[in-house]
Amino acid sequence: MKLLVIAPQSFAAVLRPFIAHKNQSGLPTRLVTLESLRASMAGADDPEKVKRTIAQAHQKLGARYVMLVGDASLMPVRYRQVQQVPSEATADGTYNPSELYYANLYQGHVPGSVPTDPVAIINSGVFDTWDRNGNGRYNEQHWKDDAISYNPDQVDGCPDVAVGRIPAHTAQELENYVAKVIRYETGAAGPRKIGRFTLLADKGYGGSQQMCDDILDDSIKPAFPQGIVVERLYMNCRPAEIVSPPWTRGSFAGIDAAIANSWWITYLGHSGPLAWNISEAGHGYDAERVRALAKPSALPVVFTIGCESGRFMTWAASEKYRDQQRQSHWFVWQEKSNIWQDQVTGQTTKPQLKVPQPYAYDFPESRDRTFACAWLLQAGGAIAFFGETLVCEDDKGHDLVKELFLRYKAGDRVLGDLWRNGQRKYWLNNRASENVFRHPRIYLGIMTLFGDPSLRLPPGPASGP
Repeated sequence: MKLLVIAPQSFAAVLRPFIAHKNQSGLPTRLVTLESLRASMAGADDPEKVKRTIAQAHQKLGARYVMLVGDASLMPVRYRQVQQVPSEATADGTYNPSELYYANLYQGHVPGSVPTDPVAIINSGVFDTWDRNGNGRYNEQHWKDDAISYNPDQVDGCPDVAVGRIPAHTAQELENYVAKVIRYETGAAGPRKIGRFTLLADKGYGGSQQMCDDILDDSIKPAFPQGIVVERLYMNCRPAEIVSPPWTRGSFAGIDAAIANSWWITYLGHSGPLAWNISEAGHGYDAERVRALAKPSALPVVFTIGCESGRFMTWAASEKYRDQQRQSHWFVWQEKSNIWQDQVTGQTTKPQLKVPQPYAYDFPESRDRTFACAWLLQAGGAIAFFGETLVCEDDKGHDLVKELFLRYKAGDRVLGDLWRNGQRKYWLNNRASENVFRHPRIYLGIMTLFGDPSLRLPPGPASGP
C-alpha cells in the first residue's frame, strides 16, 4: 500500500471511485474509516488513534502518502501549545493546529549516510506522541527564540509521510474534488501545462519581488532548464506606477488567466484566512472570486506564502472554540478593566488566564474556514493548495518552496514526494535553528498541504528523469 485514506464513514461511498482509480492506475490505496480506527486502535484520543493508524500503515504496509478527508468538524486536529514567557503576560499561551503531528511519526531523526540527502534521513522507529513529558500538552514551545533549548516534548519535526487534508464538509464537496483528481491524473482535464509558472508578488509586502525572483533563479530554472514560461505579476501597484520588466502590473483578470493556464502558482505577500490581501476596485482576491471561476481550468498547484492562508481551524484563546469538555469559549481581553471576558459564558478572569485546551473537533456546523476550500471543492480552481495556519514571516515559505521545486529536479514525480522530501531538506537545513518560527518543528507545522498527496505529476517540458 502506498496511499492511506482516512475518512468518516459517511464519505466512504463518495471515495469509492477515487480508491478504484488509484488502485487501477497502479497506486495501491486503502481506506480506513475514522469510526473503525476509533473502535480498534489504542490511543489517548482521536488524534492519537489516527496517528497510530498512520504509523502502523507506514511500518507494516509501506504507506507513503496519507490523505485525511474532512474539515476540522469531521477529522480531528492536534494542537501544539505556544507558551508566553513573561510573567506579566495576560494569558499562559495559545493553542495552534498543526498537521505536522500526523506526519512526524517517530522520535530521533538524524541525517543518513549522505548528510544532505533528505531521503537518507534515519529515525529511531519509536512512535512519537508529541507529549514526551506526559502533561497532556503537545509540542510545547515558548514564544521566544529557544526552539531547541526549550523542547520538553523532544519533538524534532521531521516528517516521515506526506500528509494532505481535503477540507470537505459535505459529500458534494468531496465528490467535486474526487472528480478533479481523476480528471487530472487521466488527462481528461485537458493539457497540463507543467512548464508554465506564475509568480504573484504583493507590493505591500517588502521584498516580495526579490524573494519571487530568488525562487525562480535558485529552484525553478535549475529544476526545469528548458521550455518553461514564467509570468511575474506585481500586485497592489498604484494606477500610474511603472513596473520594470520582467515584472508586469498585475490585475485580477491576469490572475484568472494564470489559473486557467498555469501548472504552478506561487503567491508571496500578505493574506488572510479567506483571501489574498491584494485589492482591485475595493475588493480583495478572495474565496468569492475563486468560486466565481466555475469553468474547469488547468487545475494548478497553488502555493501561498502568506499569513493564515491555510488556517483550517480556530486557535485558542482569542477565537470562539470548544474545550476538551466541549464547553464553548471566546475570550476577549478588556484592556481598560484588565480582565479577560468569556463572551460565551460571561465569566471574567484576571490575568494570568490559563487557557482551557481545545477539543479536537470544530463546531459541527463550521465550514469553509480556509481559503483552500474555495480552490479545491468546486470543479475549477486548483488541484492542490498550500497555506500557512498562522501569522509568519514569508522568508520561511520562500525557503521551503524552493526545496519542493528542487525535488522535481531530483526526480520526484508525485506531489507528496515533493512535499515530504522538500520538508525533510528544510529540516536538514534548519534543525539547528532556535528561531521561534524557523525551526522545523514549528514552521513545518504551520505550512499545510490541502489536497491529494499521492497526486501523480506529468513530465516536465524537458525530457527529464
